[in-house]
Amino acid sequence: MKFTPDLFNNVGRMCAIRGADSGRVWKLRTAMRNKQGERFYLCRNTVTGGFRVVHSRGMSSLY
Repeated sequence: MKFTPDLFNNVGRMCAIRGADSGRVWKLRTAMRNKQGERFYLCRNTVTGGFRVVHSRGMSSLY
């Protein structure tokens, strides 16, 4: 995947991830695109400090 500017200004916002029990503890860090042009985000869990790559459709909401 290639790092890309986030044209939607979502980097730095908090989000909830579908299927994750933890709720609004994920912070969007970096935007990426794959070869097909789909948008992904590197998210950091603010409680545990862990990272996870999430497709833009995998986020249930932004805060």
